Amino acid sequence: MTSACGGDRGRKRVLAGQGPPTLKPMLPLVPQGSAFETASYAIQRNELQYVSVVHIASPLVLNTAINTTLAKDFPRAISGELSVGVLAALLTRDINALLANGKKALGK
Repeated sequence: MTSACGGDRGRKRVLAGQGPPTLKPMLPLVPQGSAFETASYAIQRNELQYVSVVHIASPLVLNTAINTTLAKDFPRAISGELSVGVLAALLTRDINALLANGKKALGK
C-alpha cells in the first residue's frame, strides 16, 4: 500500500489542493495561483510553529500496538462520530490495557 502522505500520491494530493501536506518538504507544492490559495499557504506556514510530533515510546508496549489503537479511534473522532471526551476515554482505556498487558508479560 502506498502512502497518501509521500511519493507520487502525496505530491498529486498536494498539487490538487486537497489539504496541507503532511511532509514539510512538500509545502512549496501547495497551489498559490489565487489570492485565496496564497493566503491559505501563508496561514499554513505560520501554523507550522505550533505543530509537533508526538513521540510514543514505552518499554512495555510496541509502538505498532499504540499506533493500531490510535488508528482505530481517531478516524471516528475526525468524522464526528465521537466527541473529544469520548475519544480521550477510549484512548485512555485502550492504552492502559496495552500497558497492563506489557507489565504482565514482563512479570511486573
